[in-house]
Amino acid sequence: MFNQQKSELSPIGSGAAEQRQPPTFNLKRLLAAAIAVLALCDACSSNLPLFSTGNMASVRVDATRPGFQVPATFLGISHDWGDAEKMMGDPATGTNPIYRKLINNLFAYGAGPPIFRVGADADDLTYLPDPPTTAQTAPLLQLYKDIGAKFYIGVNLRNSEVKIAIDQVKFFLQHLPADSLLAIEIGNEPDDYQFVKARPPGYTYGEFLAQWQEWQRAINAPGVAPGMKFIGPSFGGVQPWVWGLELGSFLHTNSSTLSVVSQHWYAGSACSGRAIPADYLLRDSSATSGARAIAPIVSQAHAAGLKIRMTEMNSIACNGQAGITDTFASALWAIDATFELARTGLDGVNFHMDTDDAYGAFLFNVNNAAKPYIYSINVVRPEYYGLLFFQQAAPAGSKLLPVRLSTSANLKAWATIGPDKTVRVSLINKDRNTSGTVTINLGGYGTGTLVRLIAPLYQSKTGVTFGGQTFDGSPDGAAQGTSAYETVAPRDGVYSVPMPRTSAAYLTLTLPGAGARVAETEHR
Repeated sequence: MFNQQKSELSPIGSGAAEQRQPPTFNLKRLLAAAIAVLALCDACSSNLPLFSTGNMASVRVDATRPGFQVPATFLGISHDWGDAEKMMGDPATGTNPIYRKLINNLFAYGAGPPIFRVGADADDLTYLPDPPTTAQTAPLLQLYKDIGAKFYIGVNLRNSEVKIAIDQVKFFLQHLPADSLLAIEIGNEPDDYQFVKARPPGYTYGEFLAQWQEWQRAINAPGVAPGMKFIGPSFGGVQPWVWGLELGSFLHTNSSTLSVVSQHWYAGSACSGRAIPADYLLRDSSATSGARAIAPIVSQAHAAGLKIRMTEMNSIACNGQAGITDTFASALWAIDATFELARTGLDGVNFHMDTDDAYGAFLFNVNNAAKPYIYSINVVRPEYYGLLFFQQAAPAGSKLLPVRLSTSANLKAWATIGPDKTVRVSLINKDRNTSGTVTINLGGYGTGTLVRLIAPLYQSKTGVTFGGQTFDGSPDGAAQGTSAYETVAPRDGVYSVPMPRTSAAYLTLTLPGAGARVAETEHR
């Protein structure tokens, strides 16, 4: 994770809006949707109308020019050492079935195997004993057996003792199946070392590179792990080692030993007591800054024959900020930011979560009075709904489609097309003040099904529903309630979708004769 000295990326504003189209909407459907959302909004304090009857945006989708294909392994999870074992559960004391259910929910749409990055701060704070014990590996091994999990695993660099990293790698290879261990991560956010007094002031990229390569050669030596590939450099965002010459230089210098280039990104920082504005995650720059910064490196990595992932990311660094990162705004941010990163051609993202943060997708309670331990849900946060939305709206194998958006509102639109030619158009209204109808122009498709993600307010922590279902009160990680969707018929190739302020929805469209794929089959 980011440490106290992390610097926030500079906001980048969105481009000028285009001319809006004349209003087109179905009043009956509009009113029905408004009533449904108003039923959730008894606690709304704003006097602003939930819906305007005007047209707020026009979207044109080009289904003839598919682009980036979403890999089956695009979405992943990141944990610290120590937190990973607690969340997954140990077979010696009882594994956590709810954790497995919540993860499996995310991979029910053709995605997988799920990739977990286990490392982060703890591996560089000598949490791992020398050598590790089965207390570290048994939870990972059981998760591999249960759901086919794969791992990027971190070893120590911060303490400058290469023997410790060698011992760690040897132990991991002895206790984890070879096909579960995708790559070794040497250290964590080394660009921060001088600021946390792990290296002298003025610690340079050249000094880091020399040490990283020493560790790599020692790990690849006979009798340790010859042929083992690496993921790195896992920079955290401290200037100047980020997004530029150093990252590009690293991937080219080490391309023969790397399998994945890794970078970390948070949309903002609460480090050193920084206060985050309440609407921060609704701002377009919060979703776009990471994608804009990493895009040039993506092409360099691919040109070198390497994959590239954002192996640790989330909303606000330094454990988030309660009242912002644990609210519905984080769900809208997660959808948009993940689409933005996918558009760059990135090979994947790993959303980070701890056992005590204010931004992770879920937290658990553990009753360890007896064995096996009893796990229960502490909270399933709104961000989880955002990840679930993305997985449904951009299922594995689908490709991003060009979208032309005309609006003056704080609204984003994305579209994907599947191998079966099914198109899914995602609308993310991050505007706190503006609601109305969005027209979607796409000829040749039949009546669509619309699934909504809504909450009483963008500040809401509970009361979130996705396709009519919620995880509030779930005892086991399964969605509660009856699945609900709307049908949207086109008029001359134009679909009209009323959008409440601060809400999201995706519209599924199939070709006539292909058979309607209704929301129940998607929202399980």
